[in-house]
Amino acid sequence: ITSLVDVPDDQGRQMDMGWSPGVPQDWGVFPFYSVWREIDGDQGWHYIGQVPYHDFDTYNMVVPTLGDSTDEGIHWSTFMVTAHTEDPYVFFDSETATGYSVDNLPPDTPVGLTATIVDDGVLLTWSSPLDEDFSYHNLYRNELSSEDPAMVFTTIDSFYLDTEIDEFTDYEYWVTAVDHSGNESDPSDVVSVSGTQLLSDAELIPDVFALQQNYPNPFNPTTQIRYALPEQSMVVLMIYDMLGREVRVLVNDTQDAGYRIALWNGTNDHGRPVGAGMYIYTIRANDFYEVKKMILLK
Repeated sequence: ITSLVDVPDDQGRQMDMGWSPGVPQDWGVFPFYSVWREIDGDQGWHYIGQVPYHDFDTYNMVVPTLGDSTDEGIHWSTFMVTAHTEDPYVFFDSETATGYSVDNLPPDTPVGLTATIVDDGVLLTWSSPLDEDFSYHNLYRNELSSEDPAMVFTTIDSFYLDTEIDEFTDYEYWVTAVDHSGNESDPSDVVSVSGTQLLSDAELIPDVFALQQNYPNPFNPTTQIRYALPEQSMVVLMIYDMLGREVRVLVNDTQDAGYRIALWNGTNDHGRPVGAGMYIYTIRANDFYEVKKMILLK
C-alpha cells in the first residue's frame, strides 16, 4: 500500500487508498486484488471489494470507514490488499496501512433569522439546515457598545428566547449550524435589536383579544403562535388533531395584558414527535375563544 488519505470535501467516512501492483513472478499477472478493513479489536477482517487487473502502475480505491476523526478523538481504520492468482489457494497479502477519515463539509447556513420583542425578552427564530449530520446551533449575540467577544448560546432547536438583555443596549444576533464532526457553517444574516425598541414594544397593550395565524405555516420543525391580551387573563392555548383529541397544552396560566408568542415544536404533551398533517389550535382567554388550523410537514 503506497497511500491512504482522507477524501477531501466530503461528509466523511471514506478514504482514498493506493497500492502498487506487485510482481507476480511465475504467475504472470494477478487477475484481481481484494481489499479488506480490519475489524476493531483484532476480530478479523471485513471484505470491502475487489479491483480487476488493468496493467496500471498504481491502483486506487475509495474505501469506507466506520467513523471519522472529530474534536472528541480519532477513529483509526486499518486496511490490507490481497493480490490473487489464478489458484484460489495462492494469494499475497500486503502490509497493513492505518489512517482516519474526516468530515470536511460544514452544514448549510441557517436562514430566515428574525428577532421579535416579547414580554420576556427577544425571541429569535430561524430555519434549520436539513443536513443529516446536523448536531446543534450556535446563536451569537453582540453588544454594539461593547468590545467584548460575542456571547454564544447553544441549542438544538430553531428558536431561542434571550431573557438576559438590557433595555438600554443595542444588540446584533446571528446563528450558525454545527455538525457531529464539529464543522461550523457560515453565519446567517445579522438581525439587530435596539434598546429603544425593547422599551417601546414592551409597553404596548392591544385594544382587543386576538389569535393570529401561526407562522410559518406549513412548518417544520417549529412554529410560533401570536395572540393579544387587552387585559390580564386566564389563558388556555391548546392543540388538537383533526379528530378532536388533545395533542399539546401550550399555555395554561394567568398572563398580564400584552402581545404574546407561544412556540410549538411538533411534539405532544409527552415530548414525542407527532405525525405530519393538519392540526387545530384554540385559545380561551377570559370570555374570548377562537379556533385556527395549521399544517405540520415532515
